[in-house]
Amino acid sequence: MANSTLDQTQLSVDDLRKDVDEVVLDPDRWLRTPNDQLGGREPIDLLNSGQEADQQKVRDLIEAIKHGFFS
Repeated sequence: MANSTLDQTQLSVDDLRKDVDEVVLDPDRWLRTPNDQLGGREPIDLLNSGQEADQQKVRDLIEAIKHGFFS
């Protein structure tokens, strides 16, 4: 059962990375740059934390960027 949860988490992270690819010009750089909207943390750190709340923060920021609220 733990592997299933881990697999779901990885799928979620992979989906988020695809979204990043769609909204920023340099996804690798964006993922590794501290972001004020994420409390100064790097998005990649939040995605890899394994915590749904952290991943949700990145998801919310990506949605905001898609809709033109942040750049």
